[in-house]
Amino acid sequence: MKDARQKGHVAHLRDDKLYINNKRFFPHPPPQMPPRPPFQNQRPMEQRPPPPFPETKLSDIDILNIPDDYMYYSKIRKKCKRKSGGIVVMYRNKLKGYLNFINTDCEFVQWVKISKLIINQKTDSLLGCVYIPPSNSKYSTSESFDEVENEMLNIKNIESLNCIIFGDFKAKTGSLPDYIIPDENLVDIFEFNSDEDILSYMFDYENLPRNSVPLHRVTSCNCAPNNYGHKLLNVCKRNNMYIANSRVGNDRGIGKKTCNDTSVIDYLLLSSNLFPVVKEFDIMEFDPLVSDVHCQLHLVIQAPVILYNCNDELSQFCSEKYVKWRKEKCSEFLDNVKSDHDCQLEQILLELDNLEVQQGIHQNEMNKVVERISNFFQSVATKTFGKYKPFKNRKPKSDNKPWFNKQCFDSRKKFHKARKRKGYQNAPQENTT
Repeated sequence: MKDARQKGHVAHLRDDKLYINNKRFFPHPPPQMPPRPPFQNQRPMEQRPPPPFPETKLSDIDILNIPDDYMYYSKIRKKCKRKSGGIVVMYRNKLKGYLNFINTDCEFVQWVKISKLIINQKTDSLLGCVYIPPSNSKYSTSESFDEVENEMLNIKNIESLNCIIFGDFKAKTGSLPDYIIPDENLVDIFEFNSDEDILSYMFDYENLPRNSVPLHRVTSCNCAPNNYGHKLLNVCKRNNMYIANSRVGNDRGIGKKTCNDTSVIDYLLLSSNLFPVVKEFDIMEFDPLVSDVHCQLHLVIQAPVILYNCNDELSQFCSEKYVKWRKEKCSEFLDNVKSDHDCQLEQILLELDNLEVQQGIHQNEMNKVVERISNFFQSVATKTFGKYKPFKNRKPKSDNKPWFNKQCFDSRKKFHKARKRKGYQNAPQENTT
C-alpha cells in the first residue's frame, strides 16, 4: 500500500482487502480452473438419432392412408392437451352393411355390433376394442373397467348379444380363475332350480368343457396379479366372459407374453357360445413396425358366410304364402275351375289328347303337362282362397297368469340379475369348490 501511495496511486483498505484506484489488488493472479473435459459417453445433441418409435396420435381431422378396399372408424380422446391416444377400427368395404358402430361416451372402448347374417349365430355379436391407460397416466381413472362394463350391460339389455372383447387392459391376472363354481347346496336352499335363466347364468362355465375348452388357465408370465387384473377377473365373473389366452388356438396351454416379453396384459375375452367358432388364435411375434412393445393378437372366426341379395331376403322374410284349402269356399273353387276364363283347362286337355295319340311319350313332355296342371289349380286356389303373410315371430303359448305380462317378466329377470351380481361382489375372490 505504501509503495502504491509513493507512486501517486490512491490506496486504502476495505474489509482487510487492498484497493488501489478503487480496484481490488491481488498480489498473485487468481487460479484459473482448467476446462472440464466432456464425458466419454456424451454426444452432441445434434448427433443423437431421433426416437425410433414416434408417439401415436389421432384427431378428428386426421386422414389415414389405407388401401382402397378398406375403411376405418375412429374414436378420439376428448380431453388432451396434445394429439395422443385414440382407437381405430379398420374393416373391408364389403362388410360395411353388416357392421354397426355404436357411439358411446366411454373413451376406453369402441363397440361394434356384428350382424348375425355373416356369422352363423342365432343373435348378433358385440365386438369391443379396448385400451385402458396405465394406472400412473393422467388419462387413467379408477372407474375405467366399470365404465366399460356398464356400457356393455346397457347394450346387452336392449338385445341379447354374444360378446367379443379384446385389447390392451394393462391387467396382470396370472392364472387366477375367471369363473365361479356355485355351491349346489345354496342353489337348492334359495330354490334357483325353478328359474332357468338363473341356472343358465350360474352354470354357464360348463359350456367350456362341453366345447373341449379347458377351465384352468396357464401363463408364461411370472408377474403377480395387479389391481387391474383383479378388476378384469371380476368383470369376467359377473358377465360370464372368459379369457381365451392359453385356452384356444396356438396359444392353448402356453399363455405367451404379450408386452415387452415380460408380461401378459393384452387379452381376448369371449362368451362361452363363441368358443366353438374360433378357428385360429395366436400371440404373434413382436413387430416394431406395428407397436412399440406390444405383440399382435391374431383371431380368425370360423363362420360360414351367408350371402343374401335383396330379392332373396325379401322373398324369405316378406313373401306371401298360399292358403291350401278353405272348406267354406269349396263351391266357389269348383265354379272358378269350371269357368276357365283363360282357357287354360282346354289347352291342357288338348295336350293330353295329343299325348294319347303319340306312340312314344317323352318324359319332358309329360313333366310340362303336369307342371301346367299344377299351375292352373294353384292360380284358381289363389283367386278363391287368397294369400297370407306368415308371422315369423310367433311366441309360444305361455302358462303364466294373465297379469304376468312382458314388463313383469323383464322386471323379474333384472331383479334376479341384480341380486345375483350383488352376491357375487360380496363373495370371496377365491374359487369355490
